[in-house]
Amino acid sequence: MSDRRLGKLDLCFKLIGEQPVNLAGRLQEIFAEDFRKELNEIQSPIAKRLFILAKLTHLTHLRIGEYVVLTAAD
Repeated sequence: MSDRRLGKLDLCFKLIGEQPVNLAGRLQEIFAEDFRKELNEIQSPIAKRLFILAKLTHLTHLRIGEYVVLTAAD
């Protein structure tokens, strides 16, 4: 990530009076557990691939949303 973007993110957190939270840990563990469970229930290899692509797209959109909200506050 560029220094300019990091600076904007730092400013956003400063404006709202909060510190960034590291979401690594339990949230990711729960997501991974659910993902594995749901993936194991799918029998078709093609359906498994589509499920994986859908989950990746969902995660990507969540991350984009996070950055849109943070940069909009700038």
